[in-house]
Amino acid sequence: MKNRFFVFFFLLCLAVFAQQERILNFHSDIKIEASSDIQVQEKIKVHAEDINIRRGVFRVLPTIRKKNTGNYKVNYHVSSVLRDGVEEPYSTEVRDGKFYIYIGRKNNFLPAGDYEYQINYTADNQIGYFDTYDEFYWNVNGNYWDFPTDKVSANIVLPHGVKVESTACYTGSYGEDKQDCDIETRDGAVSYKAENLSIGEGLTVAVAFTKGVVMAPAPPSFLERYGITILSIILLIPTLFYCYRTWDKYGRDYPSPVVVPQFNVPNNMSPGTVGMFNDLRVKSSFYSAAIVHLAIKGYLKIEEIVKKGFFADEKYYKLIQLKEPDGNLPDEEQYLMEELFHSKTEKIIGKKYDKDLSESVQAFRDSLIVQNDYLIRKGANLKLLTLPILLVFGLNLALIAFCYINEYKDGGFEDTLGFSIVSLVATLFLLTIPAFVRNFSAVIVLYSISSIFLVGVSVLYLLGMGEDFYFLSIPRLLVSIGLSVLLFYRILIKRPSIELLKIQSLIKGLRMYLGFAEEKKLQYFNPPKLTPEVFEEMLPYAMVLGTDGVWGKKFQKMVEAGVVPKDYEPTWYAGNFYNFNAFTYGLNSGLAQSVTTSITPPQSSSSGSFGSGSFGGGFSGGGGGGGGGGGW
Repeated sequence: MKNRFFVFFFLLCLAVFAQQERILNFHSDIKIEASSDIQVQEKIKVHAEDINIRRGVFRVLPTIRKKNTGNYKVNYHVSSVLRDGVEEPYSTEVRDGKFYIYIGRKNNFLPAGDYEYQINYTADNQIGYFDTYDEFYWNVNGNYWDFPTDKVSANIVLPHGVKVESTACYTGSYGEDKQDCDIETRDGAVSYKAENLSIGEGLTVAVAFTKGVVMAPAPPSFLERYGITILSIILLIPTLFYCYRTWDKYGRDYPSPVVVPQFNVPNNMSPGTVGMFNDLRVKSSFYSAAIVHLAIKGYLKIEEIVKKGFFADEKYYKLIQLKEPDGNLPDEEQYLMEELFHSKTEKIIGKKYDKDLSESVQAFRDSLIVQNDYLIRKGANLKLLTLPILLVFGLNLALIAFCYINEYKDGGFEDTLGFSIVSLVATLFLLTIPAFVRNFSAVIVLYSISSIFLVGVSVLYLLGMGEDFYFLSIPRLLVSIGLSVLLFYRILIKRPSIELLKIQSLIKGLRMYLGFAEEKKLQYFNPPKLTPEVFEEMLPYAMVLGTDGVWGKKFQKMVEAGVVPKDYEPTWYAGNFYNFNAFTYGLNSGLAQSVTTSITPPQSSSSGSFGSGSFGGGFSGGGGGGGGGGGW
């Protein structure tokens, strides 16, 4: 009884094993032409069970061949495909560095059974050229099939008169150097075979033969090697000359006017305008200053609300509209009032997101830009960027084209192609930064880091690749220098107008008055008496110029000296009040933080490469060919 059970179990295992989808036999006939091209006929016999092999099979071949002289692009041409000796429809595509051959029809499904597919194709760039011999190193079936392979074999036919110098074969997974394979050598031909390869295992073969019979590719010409370098120099030198001459003529800044203390607001400008001309951008503190400015003028009142907490107190503000905006307000403050109080006359800021406040901030910002941006942008000289951009970008595009169309496809070409594309796109992006970031120091730091990276990577590439690659690494370095020069030219060519410099000198004078802690330093210029009216009038300007702390401290000294009544408190503000030093600092920072809280919307929850040579170190998966396949 036991014997019958084991016989039954054994037969059952055989049945299951027989029904597994697999490659029954993979045979390849390869003919090497004297032109160095190869003709390949692959016969792939499979057992299908309508699991993976439903319509047919697909074959995958690599499009880059690594040889002892570098990486080369491989071109495949499929001449015919058959199934069981009859022409079978197929389609090809190149994707992710691989050449795909899909055999079968999309809507035609195959019943379970055995099928033999035959693929006839040609390939180039498969011969390795060494000092004393030439070599054909080929991965017969590939290491990336979805099925095990019962038998795999290859027959290689060499050109007439070629002598076989040596042979080798390797089996196993990619990178293994097992030699569980047989080799048979005849005149001008070599046969290889292996059996019982698991999924991921392949047969790789190699044959070395008489040097010089198979035509080697011609070495690159003078222009192919040095043409891009010559072009780089021709374009870069005029670019550097143009950038220097135009900067010298249009980019050197005018002399700045002498700065003297100013005790009145220059040109009766609003706090927002003063801040924008000082910083050349709109900052959040300008909005807080505008609120204080409106409160001082009697358009609204500010109430500080403190809610006691167990660990910390919560502070926010209530803005109460006292009167409608009128024609006496600056444009940006007019828009601020209209958007802020268009639905209610009281607003709580700092507690939660407020759409009206957010729209008010945006309207305030947009109005300041419309009013003043023209003067800030005046003298940008952006039109002078056209020629150097065309020259430097044209040079970079030429380098990209040179790498892309060059048939040698060396490793240096691949690296340079990627680096050039990335650097070109990055430079395009960086050139737009000054239009959005008005902080000159931040732009300089960003451009410096980018330039150091561009030039540094190119220098390391130049030092690492050696003399054989100077024809590629030198133009790459020149392109990086050109892109770096273009970045700095973008900001250095800008020359502020005389009108803007005059306004900025007056604002610096106002800042000098508001920011001097020692009153004695200003006595020579006969400053006005610091009264509560002067303190309040200048407070919003001190807020946008960053001197509110000093300004409050100066006024507090006047209170302590008895010049100002000690019981004086602003009528437009209601809240905790200790002294004017703490008041001005706390008001500016507290309002700014509250505004930021109220304009921030709540966040919603969200749920193979291949080897170059065989002899002296081959392995399974090395050489040309290879790839793999599967069913579809």
